[in-house]
Amino acid sequence: MGKFNDFKNYFPSLQEWMNYGCDIAWDDYTILKNHGDYIQIMFPSSSSKGHDTYDMYFSDSGKLKYVSGHKGNAGFEDTKYY
Repeated sequence: MGKFNDFKNYFPSLQEWMNYGCDIAWDDYTILKNHGDYIQIMFPSSSSKGHDTYDMYFSDSGKLKYVSGHKGNAGFEDTKYY
């Protein structure tokens, strides 16, 4: 996504809709993308890229297994297990 911090004016491109099977949700502060085996969440932050990105992985029963933070996040950049 590169340097992106305009969440209030975000609207998915046609390519994004096709890539994620139209399974994208967003509001003024958060974007969620269903990648099938994980959910990606992005929200504004003080990072140099303007947002933090995390990939959340769930078990078959729906329980959160772990979260991976992307490089450059203001929060964590590694993997946290739950």
